[in-house]
Amino acid sequence: MDTVTTIDLIRKGDKNVFSDIYHSISNDCKSFIFKRGGSVQLAEEVLHEALYRFFVKVKSSPDFKLQKSIEKVVFGFIKNVWLEMTRAKKKEQTYLDLDGEESRWKDKLGEEEDFSEAFFQADTKSSKLIGLMEKLGKDCKEVLVAFYVYKTSLADIAEELDLKKEYVKLKRFRCLGELRKKYFD
Repeated sequence: MDTVTTIDLIRKGDKNVFSDIYHSISNDCKSFIFKRGGSVQLAEEVLHEALYRFFVKVKSSPDFKLQKSIEKVVFGFIKNVWLEMTRAKKKEQTYLDLDGEESRWKDKLGEEEDFSEAFFQADTKSSKLIGLMEKLGKDCKEVLVAFYVYKTSLADIAEELDLKKEYVKLKRFRCLGELRKKYFD
């Protein structure tokens, strides 16, 4: 199938095209992420986000045309998503390393203590983060708190919210990205 036909099918919402592109680029994406110290889960997240961005770009730009193969273009999206994630992770690590922030949280939170209350009382940076989480919306807040605070698995979160695990994984990634963007703006 040529690229023009594939682009037309994407615009029409053909689900088989997504599957074909996913399977054709999946191994290359995993190899790229593994070489850079990533995990299978991270490779899946990057691939899903890259495909999402590619499909949005194709659907939102009526004059979108490819000069290269679809696989090469999607791989470019994969590289961009990976770079964004590693930059955000470096910023996050820098923040967490300042003043032993992470260890202070572990000391302040007891098992019976309400997380949100302790989080608000810790300092102004924390209250800013909670305020930003409130602005993300109920779904994002539920997913992020369940995963990062209560250490609930994605499968359990998906079951609790009556959603598919892949959707919850993508939702977590997008919400975290949005939260990071708002925090560092």
